[in-house]
Amino acid sequence: MKTNALSLLLAALLLLGALSGCKETEVKTTTSPETRESMTDTTAAKDTAAVSLFAGGAGTEAEPWQIATAEQLDLIRNDLTAHYVLTADIDLSGFENWVPIGAFQPLSDAPEDAEIPHPDYAFTGSFDGAGHTISNLKSSCEAPMGAGLFGCAFGTENGAAQIAHFTLKNIDVSGRYLVGGAVGLQFTNCPVFDIHLVGENRLTGMQGIGGIVGTGFDLISDCTATADITVLGDDGACAGLIAGGTTMSSIQNCEAKDGSITATGNATWGFGALCGAPWGAPEIKDCKVSGTVITASGENNRLIGGLVGFGGTYDSTAPAQITGCTVEAVTINASETTDSVGGLIGAGKEMTEGSELMSSFMVSGCSVSGSIIGGGVHIGAIVGDPACAVSVDCAGGMTLSAASSAERLGGVFPAIAGENGTTYVSLFGEIISDRWTPIWQDYIAAIVGEDSAPDMTAGLQGSISSELYGEAAVDAFADGSYAFDCDFINGAQSFTFRDDSVTILRTDGGSETHTYEYLGQYYVGENETMQYQGAEISMAFPVDVYKSTDDAGEFNYFFLREDTMEETYHIEFRYGKDLEELQGYLVGPYAYWLAAGIDEAADEETINRVIALFCLENMDYSAHSEAALRQLAELGFVGDWKADLSSFGEDYASVDLRMSIDENGHGVTMMNGTQTADFEAYAVDNGEKGDGAGLYVAYSNQEYEAEAAPYTISVNDDGQTVLTLIADDGTICWVRQ
Repeated sequence: MKTNALSLLLAALLLLGALSGCKETEVKTTTSPETRESMTDTTAAKDTAAVSLFAGGAGTEAEPWQIATAEQLDLIRNDLTAHYVLTADIDLSGFENWVPIGAFQPLSDAPEDAEIPHPDYAFTGSFDGAGHTISNLKSSCEAPMGAGLFGCAFGTENGAAQIAHFTLKNIDVSGRYLVGGAVGLQFTNCPVFDIHLVGENRLTGMQGIGGIVGTGFDLISDCTATADITVLGDDGACAGLIAGGTTMSSIQNCEAKDGSITATGNATWGFGALCGAPWGAPEIKDCKVSGTVITASGENNRLIGGLVGFGGTYDSTAPAQITGCTVEAVTINASETTDSVGGLIGAGKEMTEGSELMSSFMVSGCSVSGSIIGGGVHIGAIVGDPACAVSVDCAGGMTLSAASSAERLGGVFPAIAGENGTTYVSLFGEIISDRWTPIWQDYIAAIVGEDSAPDMTAGLQGSISSELYGEAAVDAFADGSYAFDCDFINGAQSFTFRDDSVTILRTDGGSETHTYEYLGQYYVGENETMQYQGAEISMAFPVDVYKSTDDAGEFNYFFLREDTMEETYHIEFRYGKDLEELQGYLVGPYAYWLAAGIDEAADEETINRVIALFCLENMDYSAHSEAALRQLAELGFVGDWKADLSSFGEDYASVDLRMSIDENGHGVTMMNGTQTADFEAYAVDNGEKGDGAGLYVAYSNQEYEAEAAPYTISVNDDGQTVLTLIADDGTICWVRQ
């Protein structure tokens, strides 16, 4: 029976170089010349003398060969298809370097067979330990793939293989890829169960390292393991005390305790105390891990979990089930550049060179305790990156230390929360008031003229203070008009962002707090357009999306735009109970609504800045009004100007910087004869009339942005007219030519 199951695993685990190493390196036999000679002699005499080599039996399923000594255990390699049973404990200390029983060798040279084990080299029989102990296994395997007591085992069309019912004690196994205590590669039709790893055990490898199984394709159940695992090199991957990784197979009733997984290389990934990468596992059920330390100290590591590093299926209707599992007193140490670390599971995604495929899982009846120290983004007490989770029912959670919980979330949340938490009130509830109306009119008057400023201010404020949103707004604006509700909805009065939580103070005086996890960046308003200033514009904009870890109702999801108090002096966001519905900007129950908030502690300067930003961003600069041009000329801006750079030091002594503003309000700047800016100029006398001071606005025709600065116009001692612009990045004086 041919199958591509192994290619699924290797694609999922990205065992970089594992297959190439196998193809480029001559596949070596797993036996020494002396053993091969013994095999030849023994095989020739099998029919007449085999019974004398074992303690009894006939090698059949009903009457397996009986093994009572280490030498007899070594003879299994003589017949890889037979059935065996231990009748005594075995001490392998007499073997300086145990050669794994059964080897991986490709079925043929054909590309489609390159990843399928050849039955002539793999173990395809059964091994029953009958409750006995095999101790002091020491093996340093040179084969590219498959290290352990057994190197490669699977069941053929003639029947299932089986490895079960024994204890491994004090083992030291090392190899390259697929390194396991009991078996390196547990291929299809070969369950592994009731195996226990006790004592002091060490396993070392590059990718696919497990205390019981390196990489498995069949059920692993009723196993326990204590081991110290070392993952070698950069790109080291997929390690767990029970299994390094599995493909399309379940793990049931297993326990990993008092062990460690240590990776010091860069870009390592896929570590879990139970299993590093249970890819496509139907279920992980009734398993427990405790007292284990996972350390990934290099840079750019990813996918680490207290139970499993990553897992799931690509079918949200049939997610991988993680049920009845316990993570207890597990510690994860990760560098600050590590991505996707969780108390139960790191993430549910497969990383590939060309894309990132999300997978799904469902968690129920689980509990977590322990700590996560360090880590960069997508760090969670239960799930690191929850984007793939169908549902998570899990008690407790790991404590997060080093960086704050907000910093671990990723996206814009940390900047919005600030170092000690920040409370936001409704932006326009604060700044649309008589107190701030003169500030609005100053910026608007510069663009449209002082006479038109009051009506334009009222219109602009009205466009963002509608009381309609959702289906009512869709119906109201069907004629092409529009206005947005930018206030808080659903009874919210304020929002406090702190660490990874949001506290909502309600208008009825009550409050509620929810913890959030980062889902990634989504788009609102995709494929939606609106007519604005005579043009059809796309309404799509990106948001960072966060989901509550509990049922928060209308606060299940927060959509945060990139705005922050530091950059834009306000925030813009949406919140609601349904992820898909929140993505509609002009349709659905949240249509024509985008909340805007401002730090409740904002001072007058900050409020002035946010009003300026809003006004300047929403004005029409396609043509100057007659009033705006008249203001510009009457205030004395039209003409040619040369910058006085004498106060800037010797470095600017040779710089000739000039500005010209014509009667149409069009301006250019030239530096040493080369044009450096093309803009539209506006100005208004917004203080005491005739005092030579006011507000200047320049709209860049290159960057399509407007900036404002206070100005003064005066006459110096030499009788020259001087225009002084006072901007955030410095003051510059221009002398009329």
